[in-house]
Amino acid sequence: MESTLYEDSQDILSELRTENARFAATYPGDRPDRQPIHTVYGGAQLYKAETTRKLGEIALRILGEYGEDARTFGKALGIRKDLRERVYERVLRKLEREPVEDFRIDFEDGYGHR
Repeated sequence: MESTLYEDSQDILSELRTENARFAATYPGDRPDRQPIHTVYGGAQLYKAETTRKLGEIALRILGEYGEDARTFGKALGIRKDLRERVYERVLRKLEREPVEDFRIDFEDGYGHR
């Protein structure tokens, strides 16, 4: 009896389709709503209640040093002149209000000798 690879693989592919559908129902992937654009990972041994606040303060300080105004900031990032002020203000407000949206504590850091 002759068979082809296509015929031989149909049972396996059918099982895979079923399992893939089950997996997709359990783990549907990214949510359609807004997602953080950046995730910060830090070692558990270093995390404190004020860590995210301090990161925001550092970010604001660096913005003040290297992008002290909308013109400098926008020019460095190649932002169109007509958008620089608006983008700069939004970045500034974001860093003041919520500098870190997604902080993941890594419990594996800190093992071994330092």
